[in-house]
Amino acid sequence: MAWNPFKRILKNQRLDNAEQSAIHEIGIDDIDLNSDEKSIDWNEELPALINPTIKNFRMCYEKSDIVKGIIEDLVIKTISGWVIEADNEEIKKYIEEEAKRLDFMSLFHEVATNNIVSGAMYHNVVKKKGKLYLRELAFDGDNYRIKELWDDETGSEIIGYKQRILKNRKTNKDWLKRDYFDLNEELEYVEFDFLPEEVIASHFFERNGKYKGLVENVLDEAYMIELLTRMMPQVVFKQTNTMVLQGGNEQRKEVNIFKKTIKKVVKAITNYHRKGVIYLPYGLEAKLIGDSTLPKIQDYITKLEYLVFVGLVSPKAIFDGSSSNRSTAVVQLDSDKSGRVLFQQFIQHKLEQWVQQVIDVLLEMRNKPAGSAWVNFNPEPEEGEGDGILDENGNMSTSKPGDGLDMNNISNKNRGATSEV
Repeated sequence: MAWNPFKRILKNQRLDNAEQSAIHEIGIDDIDLNSDEKSIDWNEELPALINPTIKNFRMCYEKSDIVKGIIEDLVIKTISGWVIEADNEEIKKYIEEEAKRLDFMSLFHEVATNNIVSGAMYHNVVKKKGKLYLRELAFDGDNYRIKELWDDETGSEIIGYKQRILKNRKTNKDWLKRDYFDLNEELEYVEFDFLPEEVIASHFFERNGKYKGLVENVLDEAYMIELLTRMMPQVVFKQTNTMVLQGGNEQRKEVNIFKKTIKKVVKAITNYHRKGVIYLPYGLEAKLIGDSTLPKIQDYITKLEYLVFVGLVSPKAIFDGSSSNRSTAVVQLDSDKSGRVLFQQFIQHKLEQWVQQVIDVLLEMRNKPAGSAWVNFNPEPEEGEGDGILDENGNMSTSKPGDGLDMNNISNKNRGATSEV
């Protein structure tokens, strides 16, 4: 009988060296450390240029035209079409009236933008005279801070929130009797406690158990774009409009001039927008290093802009019409399999989850027979109203918000934790 090399396998026997170790440590045993004493750690050699803080995320959004433009375009297009649906017309009409009073559209814009920029947003549920009001709970990681408290048994639910803020303690005291310039803030730290039902929280993106916005992805690139943009006029100015003024002679003291006189002369003939002046003592000569060709700063900016678009999950075709391949741009924007529309639907799904908490509170305060209502960002088009959203092939888009995109899995490491946002 011929030897069969597969005999052991056919008998359902496993080779010893193919068996997995009994104990396997995630993040260590499954990583091939192909390194030696010359290997380095990323953070040691390439630390962040800009500190990743909430204040810097918000400053980047406010000051960077490209970052703000991409986010505003994404958010406004994402929330541009939605409808309120309900079990019956009475509930639908009630929720529509409340949506108008609370201004759902502005809330959608605010919640989506804050999650993309800062990574989270919190609203205090305020019930006053039968009406619901949403009060934003400020946090900036500095003077305004929030902690989430998780239960210590399962780590699966939040048991409360604690906020610490700077508050003016004399706003309400005799302000009617005081002059305008006498109304100065006297700030002090105060703390507030909130039960879970008193807060509606939203956090769209989570990495390694932490709430993360998208602006953190592009903080350094956006900074470098702004830096290079400011440098461009200075580079042009210094390489094309600089004069050399020579004066004095150590061999002839009668022609020497004082430093104060030199500064006056330089200042008198310098015009920042037209020409610059460099003063050199007699006997020294200024020459250019290299040639007079301007550095291609725009090439660097273009590369950085591309990285910003990638980090904000947005195709450059949104603003750039120079691409000759228009079909590629259509796929990047509108494809229901690979386009930005998928990311927009993910944000819509998160907004639907957030606003459902608001609607549930409204229905609970209504004190009428039970019913349900919800917001739908992707309603089915009624007959005669058009074809809805089409993909790049002209077919109806079939993808739904949140298909395979749920990033917020519960982690058991939250047991008894106090997580500061």
